[in-house]
Formats: sequence, C-alpha cells, structure tokens
Amino acid sequence: MRRMKITNLLLLGLGLVVLVSLGCTSEKTVPVDDQTNAGQSNPHTQQPNTNPSSGSVANPHTKPGPVANPHMKPGAGQLPAGHPPIGGRAAPPRNTGLPAGHPPIGSAQPKRRPALPAGHPPVAGSGAATPKAPTQGMILRPTGPGSVAELARVEKIFAEGPDRTAFQDAFRRVFHVDRRQRDPVGATQQLESLQGKYPKAAAVYRVLGYAAVDNGFQFAKAISYYNKAVELDPNYGEVHYALAFMMGAPMPGSDRARGAVHYKKAIELGVGDPRGIGQRFYPELVK
Repeated sequence: MRRMKITNLLLLGLGLVVLVSLGCTSEKTVPVDDQTNAGQSNPHTQQPNTNPSSGSVANPHTKPGPVANPHMKPGAGQLPAGHPPIGGRAAPPRNTGLPAGHPPIGSAQPKRRPALPAGHPPVAGSGAATPKAPTQGMILRPTGPGSVAELARVEKIFAEGPDRTAFQDAFRRVFHVDRRQRDPVGATQQLESLQGKYPKAAAVYRVLGYAAVDNGFQFAKAISYYNKAVELDPNYGEVHYALAFMMGAPMPGSDRARGAVHYKKAIELGVGDPRGIGQRFYPELVK
C-alpha cells in the first residue's frame, strides 16, 4: 500500500514535468510554413513604406513626378523669369550666329537713322519735308557766278563719266539757288577726290573756295583756294569777282587795293556785277 502511494506520487510528478515541458515548447515553437514565409518577400506584394511620415506605399515602377519649385508661390501657374524648366530637359538654344546680347534681326523695332550734322539739308526718307526753292525748282542761275553758263564752260576739263558727274554734282551742291539745299561739306569731299586726278583744274579750287565761304566763312582758306584758281587760269572771271568781294568786305585780312584789281579784271572778262559790290566797295571804279 505504501509502495502504491509512492508510485502514484512519482507518476504525478512525472506528469507535471511533462505538462510543464509541453507548455513551454508550444510558446516558443513557430510553424515551419510561417518561418519560410517570413524569410522570403513576395515580388507581387507591395512592400511597406519605410517612411514613417507617409501613409502611402512607394511603387518602384512608377516615374517620379515633378519636383516642387521652391521659388514658386502657391497657386502660381508660371515659373519666375529666367528660371530653368522643371521636370524635363531644357530646349537647346538656337545657334543664330549673333554675339551674346545682340538684338534679334528682323524685329519690329524701327531702325534709327544716324543724326545729320547741324544745318545739313534733309535727305531722302528722313521724314522731313523738302522745302521748295523760291525759283520754282531751279537749281542754278542761268547766268553769272555759280550759274548754268559757268558750269557748262568749266566742266569740259573733266573726263566724261564718273569724274564729270562728280564735279557737276559738287558744283550744284555749292551754288544751289536755295541755300537750304546746299551741302558744302559733301561737295568738298567730292572735289578733294578729284584734286589728285586733275591738279591743274582751276574749277576745282574755285568751287572749293566758295564751299569754304559757305561752310562757316573760312576766310583764309577761301582766299587760298581762289588764289590757286587764278594762278592756274588767269582769265577765270568768276574767281576774280569772288576775290573782289572778299577783299572789299570790311573784315580782318581784306585788302581793297587788291580787291579793286580783281574787280576791274572781272568786269573786263564780262562777268558783270550781279551783287553790286562796285557801288559798295569800289565806287571810284563805277562809271
């Protein structure tokens, strides 16, 4: 009887040990299928988002969207001027061949004409109305100094073609009957280009002398040109008349005695006295 009690106690203790052992094992043991699934990721299953601040799951096959512009105000539809484009490649600049900063060619901005010198007559296309000459379109006087008759007589020294045409144009620029149409500066440039080819052409120095008078009354330069002209052609009556006027006028450098000589010579050569300088400067020579 005593042995049976001891045996029962041993069996009971062994059973408790087995039960405790089975309970501990059930808490620590993980099923084999669960361990396999836990160690491998399903390629078709979306991975959890690792960003704790976002509630959405990132798709690795989706292209990233445009980056927010930190310079753009909320609600603005355009980028600031000069800002590079966002979310794509910028279009390559066109090679126009112009230097940096050069304005585009063919723009609507009107071209500006260079300013004309003070006193320069209006040119074609300048927008200014060309004043009509008081002589109803006549360019030169028919007779007398600076006239059609003088031009026809002296132009023959120049070869027909560009040289004669250049001299004719310079002559008209200087002696135009309407002073507003005169261009002594342009005429001087044309005549200076003829000096080298025609060094003995008295007419070149005659017209240069009057251009110097009409361009700021350059007294000394005009006298020098006139003296050269009568030296080359002592019978150039219009030049003698011009010297008589310059020498007889009351101004520094004038010489009435010399002017009287030129006045007499001009009258002898048939120039006449269209400006009446005999009555003003040489009354003793007027009959």
